[in-house]
Amino acid sequence: MTPAAPPSLLAAGTTITHSSSQDIAPDNSAACIGEQTQWLRTFTLEDFDIEGEFSVTNVSFGVETVESAADVTVNLYELDGDLVYDNMTLLGSSDVTLEPQRLTMVDVPVTGVAPAGSTLVVEVVGHAGGVFFIGSNAEPETAPSYIASEACGNAEPATTEEVGFPDMHTVLNVTGETTVEVPWLDVQPPSFRLNPGDSATVRVRMDSSRVDQPGSYTSDVVVNGSTPYDEPRVEIGLRVTPPSTWGKIAGTVTGATCDDETVPLEGAFVVIDGSEFDITLVTGPDGGYARWMGISNNRLSLLSSATGYPPESKNARIIKGQTVVHNFELNEHCG
Repeated sequence: MTPAAPPSLLAAGTTITHSSSQDIAPDNSAACIGEQTQWLRTFTLEDFDIEGEFSVTNVSFGVETVESAADVTVNLYELDGDLVYDNMTLLGSSDVTLEPQRLTMVDVPVTGVAPAGSTLVVEVVGHAGGVFFIGSNAEPETAPSYIASEACGNAEPATTEEVGFPDMHTVLNVTGETTVEVPWLDVQPPSFRLNPGDSATVRVRMDSSRVDQPGSYTSDVVVNGSTPYDEPRVEIGLRVTPPSTWGKIAGTVTGATCDDETVPLEGAFVVIDGSEFDITLVTGPDGGYARWMGISNNRLSLLSSATGYPPESKNARIIKGQTVVHNFELNEHCG
């Protein structure tokens, strides 16, 4: 499970967290008192269904207590390998001074771009001389909380459980913009620098040959810069019509259950075996499937299956310019 950030945390963009609760528990956190302490969390982007880059804009974390003004740094890293500092590449950093407070949440604007497929590390550093305990609770977390302090004998990050605080689950959240690879869209220049008063022209080219199915495609082009202003955003649309020699195979897969109910089967497979190529489709929440293809792929053999349901097969043909419907009703194995 990946806990969702509560609505109060959702700034513009996507917020990711390992914390199932944003409550800050009193007397629950550890620090190397008076010395520098680092608290860390790791975020593997794929675990949060982030397929492209993740451009961080803000980090929020809990504060158990700040007794007097404390200097804190928030660092962003890319991790390559085990969680040791030699494997961490700095992506961005921001300094903040925390005023005395207790059992609160704070937001720190910080920017850095985690590459697609990477693991992001967020580190909150409490510097020597202040008394600052990061906020935590004992509620479930989906990845470990880490702590490090050279002055207290653990220069490299260790889990809070390893240092004797198994119920210290750091409350920390990261907000940013996600990007995905859009094969049909080319933006030039991909990056640029503007001096005060300058402007730039960005050219967008769309290529329908980079998609394999007709339909409507949309994407946002965002100018992502380190400014206090709203980021310019333009929605780009592409509509692709099918070639004249193509037709559509579609249908619904339902299941006749052992309780004599007929239900749509989400996640069922429909294998299309054609003369030129084969493809396996997965049904959606309504049990539906659909695919455009050329008549040159005739004749077709369709095989539908689902866990707990014996498969069913049909023969089919593509008819150019038309939608041919083949529904499947699978019977649940009740033995």
